[in-house]
Amino acid sequence: ITKIPWQFGNQTYWLKVSVTNRTEFIENLTAHFDNPMLDQLEVWLLDAENNIVKHKQLGDTLPNLNIHEQAFPHFSFQLNAKDSNVLVARIKTTGISKTPLTIYQSDNFNDVKKFSFLIWGLFIGVTVMIALYNMILFISIRETVYLAYIGYILSTLMMMGSVLGFGYYIWPTPMQNWLQVYVVSTNFSVAICALIFGSLFLRYASIKTKLNTLIKATLAILLIGAVSSFLLPEYSAAPVFFVCMVPLYITVLLIVFNRLLTDFVWAKYYFFSWLPLIISGAIQPLVLVGVFEHTFLTRHAFLIGVLLEVLLMAMALADKFSHQQQESYFKATHDSSSQLPNETLYKYKITQLLDQQHNFIACFIELKNFGQFIPYMPPKAKKDLIIII
Repeated sequence: ITKIPWQFGNQTYWLKVSVTNRTEFIENLTAHFDNPMLDQLEVWLLDAENNIVKHKQLGDTLPNLNIHEQAFPHFSFQLNAKDSNVLVARIKTTGISKTPLTIYQSDNFNDVKKFSFLIWGLFIGVTVMIALYNMILFISIRETVYLAYIGYILSTLMMMGSVLGFGYYIWPTPMQNWLQVYVVSTNFSVAICALIFGSLFLRYASIKTKLNTLIKATLAILLIGAVSSFLLPEYSAAPVFFVCMVPLYITVLLIVFNRLLTDFVWAKYYFFSWLPLIISGAIQPLVLVGVFEHTFLTRHAFLIGVLLEVLLMAMALADKFSHQQQESYFKATHDSSSQLPNETLYKYKITQLLDQQHNFIACFIELKNFGQFIPYMPPKAKKDLIIII
């Protein structure tokens, strides 16, 4: 299977696999074609005389398939003791045509589905809860950064649901079929929402810098690519997406490292959240080209990476929210120019000391026109002046 050539294009190829039962018992087997985005999948089971024993049609272009056949394209068959049969499959698709084939005993295939449901359910549950939590924060605080993060989570759900097939369990079938046709567009939406979120979270949207200009230019490139993905066939839109990833990664690296140099304390979770995403994102294409073997773990590596990334992003948002509260409190209780406690904080502290019946002496020195010349003083001079006073 690893020698089958793959490409971005409208491709059709055939598979022929001989299966022999060397035991003394009848075996119930299931052939799993691990690519839920195939347009057409037709499978025949032939006996030793090449007579057709069983025939089945699958693929996302066929109506009236049940959800399990759509999410897990499979072909169940029975093999008699000491008997040999031949599986012949015809695969046709306009996307990535490479389709790993694994033949399981039926009980083992059911275990694979159960483990898939477990990890899919965990991913869906965590992402939906985080999205709802951020929706509550957006309604209460009205900051667009939370709305951008919700868009990122929904885009990720649509993209991963199309690639792995669990979208059939959470979306209506017509919607899932539409998402699979435009799966490249959902990839673009993930990239766009991630960059918008990064810009808002790292506070580049409100300042005019070269990096802000770079972010806008990268967003323009991604938007053009997203529009073209609706107009081009999937095999033509996919290379466009991979090309657009180059400026995206460059921009993200620049804005993250620039912010780490100034505000590492609250930007650290955002930095760490990209690490599992980058590592897991590299596994999928390496499996595609045959560097890594296709296994259950490598198949779900990107989903696990996204799950870790979403959790770290949520921690980053919570840390940012806490940091903003501290900043708001400091601004409300300190002078903006001298950074000294203001009259409100002094009154509160004096009232607190009086209520506690402490003996104390307070001395206040007022500098006339202090606010007029303080903006022209360098930070060190202001600090030295305050220490002297």
